[in-house]
Amino acid sequence: MMQKVIKILLVIIGSIVVIIALITATLVLTGNVEIGFDSNGNFQVEIKNNNDNLDSYDQIIQSTLTTYPTDIFVYGEDCKFRKNVKFKQIDKLSEENLKSDKKYKVIVFNDLYDKTDLTDDDIAVLKKYVLEGDYALFYTGRKHMDAFIANGFATEQVIKENIGFALRHSGGTVIETGGLWDETSLEYYETENPELLGESIFIFIERIIRED
Repeated sequence: MMQKVIKILLVIIGSIVVIIALITATLVLTGNVEIGFDSNGNFQVEIKNNNDNLDSYDQIIQSTLTTYPTDIFVYGEDCKFRKNVKFKQIDKLSEENLKSDKKYKVIVFNDLYDKTDLTDDDIAVLKKYVLEGDYALFYTGRKHMDAFIANGFATEQVIKENIGFALRHSGGTVIETGGLWDETSLEYYETENPELLGESIFIFIERIIRED
């Protein structure tokens, strides 16, 4: 009887060993685990970070979901973000819609095709949250450039030949950035890479985080 129990236990243990070996082999083949010896001749198993398999765009996205929690508010047209991007599409610029408890907050006003209105009330809200607050702003479009210049959001020198501009905070100062989007970018976005706008926004977000 005892021998039979021992045989059963050995079969179970053997099966477990085989399963572990198969799982390990799969992880090695997929690049998630590396097995070998270190410089001192010691055997080691290294589990690789999944971020190693992400491109730069996905790495920035991942950081806004984990290490650097970021609220992204999109007003206007679709930005064609990747599916793993977490953002809030809003239909109105208001205090209610822009509530956030995150450290990093970005308002994306996407008006590439000049379809979205900008009222005096909208300007007042943006002044409160961007110029007087700590929200960043990423604007694409031409239609409202004059209004933004007139209200102190942008300067003609920076936005010349650009389709939009961006504002971020660094050291207690609001910094204007141009050159993020122009006619060449728009053409490439429309003909070659529909992810370009979303990627440009996340490059801007990465800059905000890096300078904090």
